[in-house]
Amino acid sequence: MSNSAVLFRAIEGRYNRRHDKASPIRLTRWNRGHLINAFAQCGFTEGAELGVREGIGALALCKAMPGLHLLCVDPWAPWHGHLDMQRHEDDPSKFLAEARERLAGYDCEFIQARSCDWAASVPNHSLDFVYIDGDHTFDGTMLDLILWAPKVKPGGILSGHEFKYYHFNGVIPAVTAYAYQHQIYEWYVTGDKDASWFWRVR
Repeated sequence: MSNSAVLFRAIEGRYNRRHDKASPIRLTRWNRGHLINAFAQCGFTEGAELGVREGIGALALCKAMPGLHLLCVDPWAPWHGHLDMQRHEDDPSKFLAEARERLAGYDCEFIQARSCDWAASVPNHSLDFVYIDGDHTFDGTMLDLILWAPKVKPGGILSGHEFKYYHFNGVIPAVTAYAYQHQIYEWYVTGDKDASWFWRVR
């Protein structure tokens, strides 16, 4: 049995022992850090973060998994529909400089492109995990799910950030619709305010 299968069996045993809860199942004591530690427990060495900004999340991933090769995919530029970058007064390229400085010394590959444009460059079943934290609109999230889910190996983890309701955020409806349509019956959401969602790829 793979490390990820053992992990998910333990999670299920704790949070859905009677198999009577519908997904997503809320892991009330988990936060993003617990999810990253779960990646480390699985022995993951190849991953991608979509939406890196200044590299804080990527640094947490790299620290938790020595030897990790991480694809850091972000346009580091405004585009139509990315309201946060359109409003930000600073040059978005400053975030790239911050990320490069923060992640110096780690095996990070910086991809300055939109995730939807770069996905075709990544071989299918080549990654242990993908963490989606880029365009949080419904269309953007759904596109990342469709294009990047095939990149994850069986036994790997597909995951993402901001599973919550707020203005213009389409993560909840997109992830829920994708899971339903792809018959993903066992998936989880962390219990912190800016919750992460995740499931094991089969």
